[in-house]
Amino acid sequence: KLLMAIHAMLKTRSTFDSRRFYSLTETPA
Repeated sequence: KLLMAIHAMLKTRSTFDSRRFYSLTETPA
């Protein structure tokens, strides 16, 4: 159960980081 919880946290974290990175790259500097 602990492993699944960690995997879920990493998955959600990776998706959040990717979305934030995408938004930053999408925004004109």
